[in-house]
Amino acid sequence: MHRFINSIQIHRIFLSLACLLLLGVVVLSFTRPLIPWDSWAYHFPFSAQLLNINQYGQSFGLDKSLQVRYEGFPLIAEFLQGALWKLTGSLSSAALLNSISLCLFVWCSHRFGKANLTILVFGILSIPMIAIHATSTYIDLFFGIGVAFQYLFAIIIYKEIERIDSVAPLKIWGWCYVISAFVLGNTKMWGPILSLAISAFLFIAIVFNQKIRVNKNILRNTIFVLAIACVLSCSTLIKNSLVHSNPIYPIAFKVPILNLQLNGPEIEYKNTPGYAEQYGVLSRPIYFLTSITEYDWAIRGVTPYYNVDMGSFEKPKNYSAARTGGWWGLNIVISISLLAALCLLPKASKSNGHRIRFFPLTLFIFITCVTSFMPQSHELRYFLYWPIVLMFNLAYLVTNLSLSIRYTNVIGALYIGLFIFSLIFLQNESIGSLLTYKSERELIGIDATAIEVLTAKQLGGICLGPSYSPYQFNYSAVLQGGNYFIEQSNCLNYPEFKK
Repeated sequence: MHRFINSIQIHRIFLSLACLLLLGVVVLSFTRPLIPWDSWAYHFPFSAQLLNINQYGQSFGLDKSLQVRYEGFPLIAEFLQGALWKLTGSLSSAALLNSISLCLFVWCSHRFGKANLTILVFGILSIPMIAIHATSTYIDLFFGIGVAFQYLFAIIIYKEIERIDSVAPLKIWGWCYVISAFVLGNTKMWGPILSLAISAFLFIAIVFNQKIRVNKNILRNTIFVLAIACVLSCSTLIKNSLVHSNPIYPIAFKVPILNLQLNGPEIEYKNTPGYAEQYGVLSRPIYFLTSITEYDWAIRGVTPYYNVDMGSFEKPKNYSAARTGGWWGLNIVISISLLAALCLLPKASKSNGHRIRFFPLTLFIFITCVTSFMPQSHELRYFLYWPIVLMFNLAYLVTNLSLSIRYTNVIGALYIGLFIFSLIFLQNESIGSLLTYKSERELIGIDATAIEVLTAKQLGGICLGPSYSPYQFNYSAVLQGGNYFIEQSNCLNYPEFKK
């Protein structure tokens, strides 16, 4: 009895620590945000342009190469960051998009997905790149959480309609699923691929489920929800097809099977490690596997270092420069091994809820296959949903297999330990950012007394060339106040300012 009481107390302490950690992430994301290169170069200008923040249209002109991205890229994340910026009056609030969406996903997973809170929180934040992105203004984590949300709602819909003979759950969860598909599909270019993949898997699972199939009303309503989700997830692609005759404009792309060339001003980004090119399309899953385990680092001879985009490996000893790793390979191996062990437990296959419990796992396996074959699948910054969904499956199985509280605490303690180790001992760029408070003026790095700002005010405007990249926006009246124009790089209308 004494041990049992202690186990409950430990469980409550772990829950409290998890909640405090999430709160800390939100606070740090606002007070000590990490603002990397892309945010200054185009994410913030996109946000300001969408909402005309501080008279953006009369204050700043994007470089042509970035203006075409504004015209073609999905912009949901930039819109939401701009809304936070405008609502709070603080540029730092843009980082709240990541931290708050992470907290919301964790809460929904625990409340409605029955995932263990401790394992989910510490598991997700023990991934170095996720911990870094959680307090940054990059939109990759927001995109990853978008995938995880649609994945979660697919699980909830399948579970609910499998258990009851009513369409009532679809009235709530169906709308949640549609909204998540819309946000996911319009955050990044490959969002629709993942959204459509989840919808296709859910559709097939429902069609092949005899219990659901015999209820024509449920089947009809589910198909209706999935159809709306698919169309809305492709909103940006449809718009680009109509306006630019290229769904992924501004990127030029050749469709291999159809031998169709999609024209655009920006060439497709390619950057691979180089040691598996002889395997053709199979090189992608090979690179994905070696990247998530970080075995790639041993192959190419790079020094482990974790940062926001893993851009520190530009001079490997072997093969080509590429951005790989970032999830802490040992953690990934431990988590996959633990997930496999839970699936092999006798109670995992003998109870009545077997099919409901393992729908998330089979969907995860399917998403893994799709992800591994995607372009640049080794650049893990773009696929942060994968470790989130991995940790969800662990937390979900621990709860749904009804493990004893002692074993649950042991697994929770494991991920608390992994989180502490990753925070203290793994080199990463977030530590310095978290320990140092910077005012908004210090984050911007420029003030109204800068010679560039004074010159622009005197002449009415100047052009800041490539030597100022990516910080031209920092000099603009959007952030500095006043009435003048900063032109980014093109120098078509204003004289180029020389340092």
